Amino acid sequence: MENSELIHLIRQVLDNKVSKSELALIADKETRLLVQKIYFMGMEKRIAYSSLNDLRINYDKMVNALSCSIRLLQLYDHPMPLADACQCALQVIGREMDFQNGSIFLPDQGRLRLVATYRREDRVAKAVEGSGDEVPTFAFGEGVTGWVAQYREIAFVTDVEKDKRFAPRRDARVMVGSLVSVPLISGDELLGAMNFSHPNTSYFSEGDMRIFHVLGEFVSYFLDHTYYINQLIESHPANLVPNGMADAVEQRVNSLIPRVQRASAHINAGIDPELGDDIQSLLEEIVELRQMLKRDKG
Repeated sequence: MENSELIHLIRQVLDNKVSKSELALIADKETRLLVQKIYFMGMEKRIAYSSLNDLRINYDKMVNALSCSIRLLQLYDHPMPLADACQCALQVIGREMDFQNGSIFLPDQGRLRLVATYRREDRVAKAVEGSGDEVPTFAFGEGVTGWVAQYREIAFVTDVEKDKRFAPRRDARVMVGSLVSVPLISGDELLGAMNFSHPNTSYFSEGDMRIFHVLGEFVSYFLDHTYYINQLIESHPANLVPNGMADAVEQRVNSLIPRVQRASAHINAGIDPELGDDIQSLLEEIVELRQMLKRDKG
């Protein structure tokens, strides 16, 4: 093989334009071994780059999820109707997380009623108004949302057409190809179900599913605490909310914000070896805040 031909072949290998089976056909043994070695080195480099890119994306999503959690904590002691709280939760999540459409269903007279939606094209969450047949509902066990509410388990659907649980609706307002549906639970009580969808199939990964599951826990606490605050206001209108716990939570939340910003800066600048420890520390802080709020409610 001439040098010019060899150089051309190596360039083809580096550009991933030659298959392994094609390289096996090279007659000269030394040339074949050399080019195969270059081929495998290039493949290892592409795999390493892909893994590093996946890691960076997952860290980015984790930081965004933490940002959502902090914003929800900042709204913890703001009294509002439960439907408005659902709208607020979707607005917060929509600013940070990657999905096309979102929705929250709450139990109502033995069914699940749509109370809030988020559409990426509008970039705003909306409360669903109306009554009776004007508002989409699901029976428990009906569709993916009803299944999630009945079994209180997360549903990860990569292709809705291949999932028997998915029930197409005539009143559907968005195209759904893939879906993550999360139960909203507080203790033994079902608060509702939260859905995130995209028109494309296989859009969400298992990592996305786990992150949405964690966000579902925060939204559950947020809705449960909102209900608790509303009940407290109705019972004691002259003394709205004890300030001690709210002040403590606000102080802790404010201390977390610059750390999340630093983590985001690390991601934007490239993978930092201390990033994993920083995110783990942030997660521990969030867990401790949740425990504080649960003790306060108890």
